[in-house]
Amino acid sequence: MSKGQIAKVLCPAYLDKGGSRNNFRQSGTAWVKEGTDITYEFEVQSCVAQLDFPKDDPIIPRRCMFIILDKQGEQLALTASNEDKYKPRKTGLFDISVTKYSGKDSKNKMQMWYWDERDHSLRSYGQQESDAVVFEGYNKNLVLYRMLGRDSQKFTYNASTHFWRNDHTKRAMHAETFSDGANVVTEVVDDNNTNDGIKWSIEYCDNAPTNISSAGSN
Repeated sequence: MSKGQIAKVLCPAYLDKGGSRNNFRQSGTAWVKEGTDITYEFEVQSCVAQLDFPKDDPIIPRRCMFIILDKQGEQLALTASNEDKYKPRKTGLFDISVTKYSGKDSKNKMQMWYWDERDHSLRSYGQQESDAVVFEGYNKNLVLYRMLGRDSQKFTYNASTHFWRNDHTKRAMHAETFSDGANVVTEVVDDNNTNDGIKWSIEYCDNAPTNISSAGSN
């Protein structure tokens, strides 16, 4: 492009202001409602040498993924339990931990997840029949429980910090220790925190969007 030209950029709601559970004021006058796609116009004022682009991409909604911690080549993956927390009772509550990750060719559905941009739920492939989503408890423990539409069930990934944060409490997902079987909780941290148990990377299972049918996805 050259000076004076105008570019239009469509920003889908899940990446922009409309993706928040709260409304935002734009240009000091208009309100942007939740779920609203926004088109921005940019005019080229001058041309300079190309700048470095961010290396991290936003998360792809409803795409099968592994959520991984890495410490000097040792990798652990976010893992849903396949047993009810209060077995033999059937409460629909499942623990979340980190366990050894064997790579993107793994067939372990308990380590497969997807994020739905429409309700900001983080969902497990292994517990799809129960419609369970990640839930932040009052004790800061993370568990899977059926979708209730509560603030405690809404999470967003930041590709710059590599944090998963609850939309409401802003606490970040955190493995208590970097070890196989460690419990996963939430903690109050700032964006400069470098703890190995809090910086998550995303590895997609394949290039196809999920086709799971549940209350939170089509």
